[in-house]
This record gives sequence, C-alpha cells and structure tokens, in this order.
Amino acid sequence: MHLINSILLFIFIFPFSSLARSWKPGDGCPEILVATVPGNRYRSEPQFDSMQSVHLALTSCPNITTLDLRVTWLGCSEAPDRWNLPFKLKGGDKYPPLKSLRLEGYYFDHREWEDAEFRNQGFGYPSFLEKWGSWIRTGNIWKAVQYSFMKPEQKNKTNLDLWLDAMDWSQLESLGLRGGHRSMDAFVEKVVPRLTSLSGLDMIDQAGNTTLQILKSLNNNSLKNLTWIGTWPSDVLPSILSLHGKSLQHLEVRSEEEMDVPTPVFNNSQLSLLSRLAPNLTHLSINIHRNGTWPIETFNAISAIPSLRTAEIWLDIVSECRRQWPEEYSRQYEQWVRLNQSCLGEDQYQKPFVDEKSSLELFKHMREEKVGEKLKSVKFWVGDHSRSWDGPIYLPTWIEGKRAEVMCSVESKRDDTEWCVGKGMGYWERSSGFLDDYEE
Repeated sequence: MHLINSILLFIFIFPFSSLARSWKPGDGCPEILVATVPGNRYRSEPQFDSMQSVHLALTSCPNITTLDLRVTWLGCSEAPDRWNLPFKLKGGDKYPPLKSLRLEGYYFDHREWEDAEFRNQGFGYPSFLEKWGSWIRTGNIWKAVQYSFMKPEQKNKTNLDLWLDAMDWSQLESLGLRGGHRSMDAFVEKVVPRLTSLSGLDMIDQAGNTTLQILKSLNNNSLKNLTWIGTWPSDVLPSILSLHGKSLQHLEVRSEEEMDVPTPVFNNSQLSLLSRLAPNLTHLSINIHRNGTWPIETFNAISAIPSLRTAEIWLDIVSECRRQWPEEYSRQYEQWVRLNQSCLGEDQYQKPFVDEKSSLELFKHMREEKVGEKLKSVKFWVGDHSRSWDGPIYLPTWIEGKRAEVMCSVESKRDDTEWCVGKGMGYWERSSGFLDDYEE
C-alpha cells in the first residue's frame, strides 16, 4: 500500500515530465518551425523547447522555409535557456534562406564574449571568490581564453552580426517582430538593406520608431502586407501611403485598448487618402471611436475605398466615465467603489453596444455606400483581444478578457444575403466579463 501511494505521489509531482524531450535530427525536418522557448514539458512528442534545439534544426535542415519563434518567461519559474540563438562566435554556422521569419522576445544586441568575462560571473553581488568559482564551474574561463585569440572585429560581433553571416536575408518575403528586441537601430541599418524580397511586415511596436524606420529603408512600393500594432504618430497614414501606398493590399494599423486612454484613430480626411493613394488595397483593419452614436461618416469613408473587399473594425469597450476611476488595487480605488454610485453596471461599457443586430445594420449600410468592388465581409472586434497572460504572477486590469466579436459576411455570391454571427454577446450585462464569459 505504501508503495502504491509513493508511485501515485510521484506521478502527481512529476506528471509525465520524463516523456518530454528536445528535437533531434533523426526526428525529421519540418518545413515550418514554430517554437515557444521554453517548451511544454508535459508533451510526449519531440519539441523545440530550447534555443539550442531550434539552432540545431536550422543548421541541420536545409528545407526549413519558415521560423516562428517566441522566447519568453512562462509562469513563475520557466525561463528560456537563452534569449537568442547560440551562434558560434568564431563563425561557420549556416542557416537555410528563410522565406518567413517571425520573432518575439528575441535579443539581437547580445555579445557572446561578454558572458565569458570575469566581471560578469555570478548572480547579484558575488564576492571575488564566488566569481572565480562561477567562472570555472560554468566553463566561461576557457571560453574567455579562446575568445582572447580572436580578431577584435570577430570577437565584438553581436548576435545579429552572426545571424547576418549565417543566412541569406535577401530571400525573406515576410518579417514579423514583436517585443523584447531592445535597440533596433542596428537591425534597421544592417538587415533592412538586405531585405530585397520582402513584401510583408508584421510589427508590434510600442515606441513607434522602428516600424517607420523600416518602412523608409525598404524600397518604395515594395510592401503588399503591413501590420502595425502599438504606438504610431498621428500623421503616420500619409507617410505609409507615400512610401508603399501603390503596392499595399493588406493594411492593419491599430492599437490595443488600455484602461486609462482611448485608442488613437485616423480622422476621416486621413481615411479619404486611401481611396486615392492605395489603389490595390483589398483589406483594412483600424480602430474606430464611438461615443454614444455610431460614426457613420467614418464608415462611409471606409466604404469609399474602391478596391476594398474586407475590413476589420476595432472598437473600445471601456466607457469614458470608467476611465476616470482611480487605479485599481489602490486605496483611492477602494474609496471610490465604496462612495461612488455612478458609472456602475453597463455604464462602464461604451455605447452603442455591439451585437449581431447593430453590426448587421452597419454592414448593410457600408455595403449600400460601397464604391467600386462589393464589400464581402466586415468583422467587428470589441475590447481586449490580446493574448492571455502566461508569465509571472501579476494583477490583471478590469479590461482584461472583456471582449466580443461579430463577423458579418454575405451568405453566397448568388443572392448576396447579409448575415452576422457573434461571440461574447451581452458582454455589458455580465458582472465579470473575463474569459469564462466569452461565448464560443
């Protein structure tokens, strides 16, 4: 009986962790490599759970055309083995010429030799003897000796420099960069001039500078698809159209909603530029404001784009009075909730509410006003559609998980009957509005 209990206890504490293992060349080469580092230790199949395993695949598999790599903290204790790919500092690594590359949380500016320096040994504030012990135990002392014989120009190469040596970037057609890249000046200077085949750019850029620098550095009218999520200057749309308007087919420029400020939007005069400067645009995805009434003029400006076939409309969910509340989890917040009797219940949500009926009316109106090509579909997104947090413990804001969506389309090419189907309907009536309330 004690033996059985011990076995059950072992299973509960270490559930199938022994089944997880990293990918090896004998497991077969994928054409599309998608990886989150660190990986899922509870999956039994071989996985790309470390930067070392991803690097091994890229140096072993000439057929890989796509790399989608996310490097992150998972939970409170799962950290990646490193924040970039482990190129040999002496050079010699070779990657296949990727067609599509998407990176999240990747650090380009790391220098390998700095990790081996004596001054960087240990954690926190180690003593002299602790540094010596760490230097020897990790083997960094021997790396430091090897690096000391290298030519300075090779020794001082960053991770980005080593990747430039390892791969032909001129074949890349689609590039996505999302978070964690630190300074991107070197990327713009060294990589972008080599992107002679690039037609798709997908950026999450909270500073707003990197994306615009890349757009200016690429050949004019070379991008067909542009996604820019984050912070952008108010006059960015004319800049985008002057640089790539003639070639753009898919354009998404928007911000994710935050608690304290409304998302930025384009005015109607800016949107009117699309009909003149983007002759090939078939899809548009932008933020739109509503404050008690629907902005019909804005929907008309979208419908006036002759080539447009589909659209995505992103709408804030937080009402203006709810934005005035004090910061959550503060003493002022507790006092506000206790004393304030206004802006409660559904008043915390922006109006008009978004449901299948209101969306259908808007969709029909846009189709009636449409110039040129017929409008095939419009999707309405409301609230927080960002990825659920999977990092260390934190305090979520009120808006997190409060969301809804409505997809409107035509039933068939034969009769063009409009219809809409929604998820998360009645979101303004629910008390929590978190993920459990999101109807599938």
